[in-house]
Amino acid sequence: VYEIATQYRKSAGTTNNVQFLLDHIKDKSITSKAQLEAALAYLKKNPGDLSGFNAAAGVGVVVTPEQIKAEVKAILEANKAEIAEKRYRTNTFAFLGALREKLPWADPKAAKDTFDAELVAVLGPRTAEDDAPVSNDKKNPAKPVAKEETAAAAAAEPEMTFLGAAARFHAPGHND
Repeated sequence: VYEIATQYRKSAGTTNNVQFLLDHIKDKSITSKAQLEAALAYLKKNPGDLSGFNAAAGVGVVVTPEQIKAEVKAILEANKAEIAEKRYRTNTFAFLGALREKLPWADPKAAKDTFDAELVAVLGPRTAEDDAPVSNDKKNPAKPVAKEETAAAAAAEPEMTFLGAAARFHAPGHND
């Protein structure tokens, strides 16, 4: 209700739409911010047409913890090789995004907590190797530069070369 009153009043359109949304919030058919945002987007695109509102806003959709857990297990199973290789360094945001696509009306906090719990169940507790900093030296090893090469390169370059506008300046000490 606070969201509609403060932020979404103008984007919801007419006061009929606001009252329509408030009625849905009051009877608890819209319970999450994601549902409210989807409802507002639908009302903005289709101001007079309410025929597809329930489907577009997820009205009455209840996602159970069992559904979330089943989807999390399916995502972890599908990406088992990457998770086993990278362990806790895996980009979990991509997996949570896939979960959000499959269950758009699920509570995000419950989905993240379930995902984290299942990840720990699959990988076990974190180890010291999981918390160790990543070194990029394996991918791009730096070549050791000999002191003789750097000295030769410095001698080959002129001391100071001016290009562009800097070339037109007078020499230091000649202010005549």
